[in-house]
Amino acid sequence: MPSVSPQSDNASVWAMLSRTALHSIDPAKNRFRFFVIELWAPPVGTGAALRKRWGRIGTQGRSEVLYFDGVEGARHYADVLLRRRIRRGYVEVQSAAWQLLELEAEAEARLRRIRKQLLSRRELLRAPQGAQEQLALDLTG
Repeated sequence: MPSVSPQSDNASVWAMLSRTALHSIDPAKNRFRFFVIELWAPPVGTGAALRKRWGRIGTQGRSEVLYFDGVEGARHYADVLLRRRIRRGYVEVQSAAWQLLELEAEAEARLRRIRKQLLSRRELLRAPQGAQEQLALDLTG
């Protein structure tokens, strides 16, 4: 059984062995989900890490990193997870299509941050003089 760790190691020294992206889209049920599995191995030595990411398309989602003693154990666990998702209606997404989905999600997140900043500045400009200073402190702190 893998051990779960909320901390991730320095990914620049690990090599990605594989990446599989799945999605489940059903507009009638308002279902727009993704599931990504990445298999990582250290450059020297044994062991492997499996990173799972899942959530609603257009969001960062959640992630979890699982550590294994060997690559074979990590591959087997990844296969189990993928089969389970496919049974639940997920389909594999080609890498180019998945990159477009991630870019779109990143752009949406950026737009939300910009809208929030603009609304905050608008509030600051509309507030009375004394409240402007307080709002400015609240927004920066």
